[in-house]
Amino acid sequence: MEGMEKAGFVFMCGAIILLFGIMLAEFIFEGYSVSNDWISDLGANAPLPGMVFNASIVLFGISALYSANLFRKVLKDPIFSMLIFLAGTGAIIVGIFNVKTIVLIHYSGALMAFIFGAGAIIYSTKIIYKSPLSYFWILLGIMSFVNIAFLVICWPLDNNCFGFGYGSVERLILYPIIVWSIATGAYIMASDK
Repeated sequence: MEGMEKAGFVFMCGAIILLFGIMLAEFIFEGYSVSNDWISDLGANAPLPGMVFNASIVLFGISALYSANLFRKVLKDPIFSMLIFLAGTGAIIVGIFNVKTIVLIHYSGALMAFIFGAGAIIYSTKIIYKSPLSYFWILLGIMSFVNIAFLVICWPLDNNCFGFGYGSVERLILYPIIVWSIATGAYIMASDK
């Protein structure tokens, strides 16, 4: 496996592990609500779901760091590599410092993962994707950014995001990043042949 193919494979696998880790943690967390409960509650409020969620998000973060290093070497684009690296670092922070430990560090990690992950989606349209596919990724990146802003506005109001639910809004930030990560990893693997 060459550099880009390996980077794509590792990035895709890390995102798949995170997606299924979140789903498995939700399945085994009794009373968990995907619309009302924060994603991070999966990592802190029940032992088995916590292990599953925290392990999967740390593995995703490690895969992002590894892939960012390979992207830097092969793509020779420091901005894209740095966006992936910072998003991965944020994911690792979320998995290590759950909401029951040092809250400020946890939320800083989550914000890092969200902002730099959404930024990577949009930036990838400059160096990896061409139209019309690039337009789709731009829309998903914007969707993540809009929901980050929505969450930041709703949180101090303590109104459960006007009835949408904190969990729903948080998923509208994270799921585009996961979907993009899986698709981009696969796209890079296929393009490198």
